[in-house]
Amino acid sequence: MNLLKYILKRILISIPILLIALSITFFIGRSLPGDPFLAVFSRGTDAEHALYESLLESSGLNDPIMVQYTNFLINLLSGDWGASYGTSRRPGLDVRILVENTFPISLEIIFFSSILAYFLGKRIGIYTATRKNKKSSNFVRLITTFGAGIPNIILGLVLILLVKKTPINWSIVGMKTFLYPDPPRVTGMRLLDCLIGGEFHLFFDSLIHYFWPVVILGFQFGILLARQTRSNMMNVLEEDYIRTARAKGCNEKQIIKNHAYSVALIPNIAYLGILFPVMLSNLMLMEFVFEIPGFGSLLYWSFYYLDYNVQIVCISVSIIAVISMNLITDVLYAVIDPRIRYD
Repeated sequence: MNLLKYILKRILISIPILLIALSITFFIGRSLPGDPFLAVFSRGTDAEHALYESLLESSGLNDPIMVQYTNFLINLLSGDWGASYGTSRRPGLDVRILVENTFPISLEIIFFSSILAYFLGKRIGIYTATRKNKKSSNFVRLITTFGAGIPNIILGLVLILLVKKTPINWSIVGMKTFLYPDPPRVTGMRLLDCLIGGEFHLFFDSLIHYFWPVVILGFQFGILLARQTRSNMMNVLEEDYIRTARAKGCNEKQIIKNHAYSVALIPNIAYLGILFPVMLSNLMLMEFVFEIPGFGSLLYWSFYYLDYNVQIVCISVSIIAVISMNLITDVLYAVIDPRIRYD
């Protein structure tokens, strides 16, 4: 089986996985107590009751559950994702527009966090693996173990509390400084749009606001990647061909750069595929804590308000992103290691 056939096969296998995940999400969402319109009415008058029933009827929530499920699948496949019931206090907006406005922001944060995680994971992993049982290596491992044990939401809250009354408080939360304008929309990614539009003062302002979420996410996932890199490097450094390279007179830098790390990198590719869905779930908490109106924040508020349409679409996009990431890691396996073939 060549690579193209393998990719097509994986895409076909992903379809039932996507359907099962969406079905589970749909029925769990519908089984939660309450509904998206219940909290709007408080007095219980006849007029409110009539309006409440009309909203349920117009949204299809009075239909039998299997009718709702069938309509949901048809609308999802046809691209009619419906309107928001009240996510982030913005009822009536098209769900597609909400996703298009928020997903690029989260994608930007994930991109920079992944770069930082890769850099930290590589450096820390190689450092601790090549200095086994030394005091400096043990100290670094102690710090990384302590950092990995703290949830990133706790780190974010502690950081906000520490700088709450300092002059840099303005740069901690939000996506931009209050009353600053938005750059001309081109890609939806704020930093990239600022550069394209030549709005460099907006670029640096947004960069400051992205700094702490990116650092926290990148630090924690860099630690996890460093552990994996250290384990891989220690196994590779015990191989016979490494001993042969040392016997031939190669110095340690050459051995690590040209022989060891390229082999130790291969298992990290699969590990990145595992970390990606975890990063997505943590991003929801980070965006909520730092008040960034991204995709993760949209998903959080959709559950808070029981906004079924937004819930389903956000989870669908997340599942597709995870499946795509796993597919990319499998393809990278074949590119990095020519010994891997899909036969």
